[in-house]
Amino acid sequence: MSIEEKIPHMVEWWHLNEKILRGLPYNEDDISIAVDRSGVHLRNGSEDAFQKLEKSKVPVLVFSAGLGAIVSSILRHHNMLHDNVHVISNFFKIENGSIVGFNGTLLHIYNKNQRAIENLEYFEELAHRPNVILMGDSLGDANMNEGVREHGAVLKIGFLSVNIDDYLPQYLDKFDVVLIDDQTMTVFNAILDLIP
Repeated sequence: MSIEEKIPHMVEWWHLNEKILRGLPYNEDDISIAVDRSGVHLRNGSEDAFQKLEKSKVPVLVFSAGLGAIVSSILRHHNMLHDNVHVISNFFKIENGSIVGFNGTLLHIYNKNQRAIENLEYFEELAHRPNVILMGDSLGDANMNEGVREHGAVLKIGFLSVNIDDYLPQYLDKFDVVLIDDQTMTVFNAILDLIP
């Protein structure tokens, strides 16, 4: 099935989830507690990378087709939700302590790109930043730089951890660097260390 054929199914899946979640009570503290108890961890070296990027005032966009409250809570748990970090994801719309839907356009694996933030104030902050390092763990992530109005260099790093033999040719076609079964940020941190 082509990406174009998959997109309507992805949108339908999200709308069904939205219907299921509608009316449920929402408490941000409950999400924080669940994240704290989950033992969730990020790739080794992630905290170092985010500290370097914060120190250098480099904008970081975290695109996620998941739930923004959870992604933000995970970053906060690891002390990585700095002022230069912006999460673009599916955030709940809350009224009277209950979920009534999602805010804005639903993000899914095939529309996680800068077109999703064109109308956001933060997009203007990025306008003068021509270079992009894009990292992702799905083929759809390779297109996250779509919508960048003017860009210089784009370095795409793909993390491939499952069905390696099946997906390697496609990853090599879509990404500049493919890291196979690498659960670290070692390569990214090495690149950051080269930048003055």
